[in-house]
Amino acid sequence: PYERFSSHNLQNSLISGAKREIADRSAAHRGILIETALRHQHYAHKLKIRSETMERNLDIALKEKGNEYFGKKQFEQASKCYTQAIMENKKIKNVSAYKEKAYNCAVYYSNRSNCLFELGKYDEAIADAHEVIKHVDDAMHDKIGDDMRKMFMTLKWKNQLRLAKIFFYARQSLTEVEFALHQLANCNDKTLMKSRDAWLKRIEFYKNVKASPMEAISNEQNLPILRASLRGQINEMFVYGHDNPQSAFGSGGDFLRPMNLKLLSSEERAQISVLFGGVGDARHVFATILDAYSQLHELPQEKRKTFRIHFTMNDVVPAVIARDLLIFITLSKLGAFDSYMCIRNDKEAGKWATLLEYLYLGVVMPANVHDNLVNLMDYILSFDFESFTSSFPWMCFSSKSQWNEVVKTIHFWYEGKTDWGYELPSVDEMLREFNHKVPSDVDFAALGARNGLDLSMLERAKKEQEEQEAAEMDEVTRQATLEYARLKELSKTPINQWEDGPLKKMADELSTRLSPDTMRATDEEIVQKLQIIIRGLAGLNEDGTRSPDLYPGYSYKEGSFLRETHVVLPPKNSADKSPLKGVFEKAHFARGPNKDQYEEARKIIDDEWKTNPVVIDPSWLAMNGGAAPYMNFDPISGFMNQFYMNDEVEDLLLEDEGEKTEFFDYFATFFWNVGSALTSLVNDEILYLELSVGGLTCFCRDILTTSELRDKRTWPCKFQRIFVSNIPDYIGMLPFVTEVMPLMHNTDESYLMSNVMMNTGIWKNYSHYVFSATAIPQLKEVSPLLGYQPVGKDCVWGEQQWVASPNAKHVSRDELTLWLHRLYLSIMFPSQRDSFCVMREECPYSINMFFRVCTHLVEYRNYPSHWIAGVLDEILASSKNFTTSALISTNTPKTFKREDKICTYNLSSFLLEFKTHLRMWLQSKANGWLLPFNTRGLPSFVRKYSLSRRFLMISNVFTQSFYAKGNCLSNSLGFILSKESKRVNHRLDMLSAMMRRLPGLDMPLASQDSLLRDEIMERGADMHHVFTCMEWSVSFTKNAYPDESSEPKQIQTVSFWMDDRIFKELSAYSFNLIRTDSWEMLAMFSKPCLRDFECIC
Repeated sequence: PYERFSSHNLQNSLISGAKREIADRSAAHRGILIETALRHQHYAHKLKIRSETMERNLDIALKEKGNEYFGKKQFEQASKCYTQAIMENKKIKNVSAYKEKAYNCAVYYSNRSNCLFELGKYDEAIADAHEVIKHVDDAMHDKIGDDMRKMFMTLKWKNQLRLAKIFFYARQSLTEVEFALHQLANCNDKTLMKSRDAWLKRIEFYKNVKASPMEAISNEQNLPILRASLRGQINEMFVYGHDNPQSAFGSGGDFLRPMNLKLLSSEERAQISVLFGGVGDARHVFATILDAYSQLHELPQEKRKTFRIHFTMNDVVPAVIARDLLIFITLSKLGAFDSYMCIRNDKEAGKWATLLEYLYLGVVMPANVHDNLVNLMDYILSFDFESFTSSFPWMCFSSKSQWNEVVKTIHFWYEGKTDWGYELPSVDEMLREFNHKVPSDVDFAALGARNGLDLSMLERAKKEQEEQEAAEMDEVTRQATLEYARLKELSKTPINQWEDGPLKKMADELSTRLSPDTMRATDEEIVQKLQIIIRGLAGLNEDGTRSPDLYPGYSYKEGSFLRETHVVLPPKNSADKSPLKGVFEKAHFARGPNKDQYEEARKIIDDEWKTNPVVIDPSWLAMNGGAAPYMNFDPISGFMNQFYMNDEVEDLLLEDEGEKTEFFDYFATFFWNVGSALTSLVNDEILYLELSVGGLTCFCRDILTTSELRDKRTWPCKFQRIFVSNIPDYIGMLPFVTEVMPLMHNTDESYLMSNVMMNTGIWKNYSHYVFSATAIPQLKEVSPLLGYQPVGKDCVWGEQQWVASPNAKHVSRDELTLWLHRLYLSIMFPSQRDSFCVMREECPYSINMFFRVCTHLVEYRNYPSHWIAGVLDEILASSKNFTTSALISTNTPKTFKREDKICTYNLSSFLLEFKTHLRMWLQSKANGWLLPFNTRGLPSFVRKYSLSRRFLMISNVFTQSFYAKGNCLSNSLGFILSKESKRVNHRLDMLSAMMRRLPGLDMPLASQDSLLRDEIMERGADMHHVFTCMEWSVSFTKNAYPDESSEPKQIQTVSFWMDDRIFKELSAYSFNLIRTDSWEMLAMFSKPCLRDFECIC
């Protein structure tokens, strides 16, 4: 009954009932009834007292339950308990218990404020803290005892301190933080005063950080998030791309819908934007231009002009953007002609089409085609930045400095030599290094003799490898021949009657792809496609016999010519006949040239043809010591496979008529369609191209920081689609999450597309690949942590799409902390790899990538900033005992293992860099999101130190010749400061370096550094300090050493940041460069000490 009825209602009912009985009964019974009524009234009074006591105890019970939840870090449940306690407290009506009630209510608000702070709900926590202070101030106006006054004031001071903390983490001004702290000036609680003083020191430190005059780190972009690379920014150099061309308006897989431009709203039409990162040879741009034109060309003129499409094309290699610039200007010239047939009938059109063919696919070109290219470059060099912008309003550069980079490259192509003396490779060298089928031979015996080494074993290994590859190719050809013969037999019967097997499965898949919505593809069409696919796998003629890669229009004559001379045969169907003369014209005859004629053609090519300059990047040329970079590709079969035999692209061609008797017909048809679409979209003021040179992550960071300037230019700051090819292979996925993905529109049609090209076979699935790059074990865990989610099949083959998921639920603080521990360990301490492993797993992140992720969690995921600061405090306090359940990876590629026990690691070797770069990161930011509580160990002043030497690390023809041939080890660098200098066996290191650049050779050499990683774990900072963040660059000069030969000299420079006080303390430590993945020191001609470096900033 106590729980069922309130005391007030029960008391009233009992008394009124008794009164009614008195009024109705006789006087004889009045005395008895009065006695009964008094007894009932006494009972009701006792019940009322007991009920009020229970109400007061209920709010206390709820508080105690909330405290229990708080102790278990279940802050959401604890907050609910405190909310209920507040509600119950307000029901208490007993005036005598007012002071106790007011104090308890203030405590409940205080506790809830603490819960809300832990949950990162800073605004609500601030409101509750103010409510506490209000309760205390109201109570101070009443007469209360000293003990109660002390309790109230202590509660107020606690909340004033909490307000200061919340103001700081909620990114309020420092003035508000200091004001809240100064409210504790009269506090007599020693513990609170100690905390107040610590916070005041923290604020003072932060003020000093902001006031520091170090311009070098005024922006976080100046802090490299990726490790230095032996290759600089250039990780790969592909003259011809490796992706299948795709329209950016396509579906991007089975899980995302294509972009139908006609269905867009008027607002969406005016800002269609696509970012192509690592644009390469612009194949995706071509496909997207065709798609845009095919969707819009039938619309009325007025409606077409409501569209505005902006393509941003970025590449880290200036030569790539310079080449694309030449190609797009050539396309605009070609697209000005009314029909593809003009290429056969109009000499000017034929000239542009022939130039484009050699510009895009040739490594050398006829002299007159080269003259046309020189004239085009001369035309571009006649502009400055402003005049080019006004002459080509549809094609702009992101900045004047980037225009200058491109012009510098075109000037190198025009002049044929670099400022430091390197010249364009000769035609003979180009044809040796750029080989469509036959790998370049390396004279191992001569190479070894020059360096005093016996390398005959390498020659034998290379020969065995070539024989194995030939045998595998013969087996592929044999199987393809059998399947081709079987297909010819099956083609006599309907496909639905075929027996189950590979051919039936392929036919069914083709039927689905080739059939439009209302009509099924015919059996004849499907069989024809199957024949082309099988013939393309092993190079078969139509009768099933073997030949060079054969496609419609790619005749045996052209294939033979390419194989024998390594050049593309000049076209006979072009109106410009100038490249076609003598033996080249004979090559188009029925039987083609004989052996003598091939030799005659090769002699003419060597004597008269010119190097195609646009396939040479001056930076890459310098890195290879002036040698042409090696490239193995087949221009004709590559183009036919990826462009003309690509169903998606082929369907976008609006004019594809006329008989095609040679490869040039297909090439010219495709690119006339692209040029025509480009010209039409440009003339209607629909399409704009933005060209950008530099690292993609830095470019995207620039977009975020210069949004106002881009808005004024009507350039997009957000993109519906982002294509990045396989750049994540080299720089990992995390930079895309923190720098690139924030540029995506938050719509259902927006996505980022990437693919995996490097060592695809080493990954079990895409989850495995993502874990290696992000330390996140499962794809379903990516979205709650990073705010972006990969969609599609969990398969590493093919393209991968990422979409935004800004509303993904947060993980708990413990889960976030564990992941950050795991990420920190994977960045600072990647697993050691076998130096001779044929797999290559990049380990590119520096400590600044860790800080960038932490900032991303606060900026974009809205995780509580004090959660992140807590992790930084743990690392700073760890010294030799970093305790976590996260595991250090010990295998390659990295795989996730259960983390079910607590481990302790000695990570003191990494602590010096952590403190240094945390101090720099704080200065680069305009707020204190990442500021740890304990700032006493952070450097007070950081300087930049540098060392430049001619021979810092071994780098000569001996090692460079293998650099260009491929390398299984990561190019990422770090360095180590060691208490004891180690002598390096240079000869052993040179042989080891060369061996590591020959994949597949299982000839291990003993490494004296194999125990370096274990030594770092065991002895820590007592022996070594490890750094992930540095700058490495190579420059060239001709005049630095006038007493020697006139050959360009390589100057190697390494730079890093360090606290000047620590620099002096460690001045005697030796400096050694190390490879990120193998944990081996690089061979260096000298072992510099720290004191050899000079301060430059």
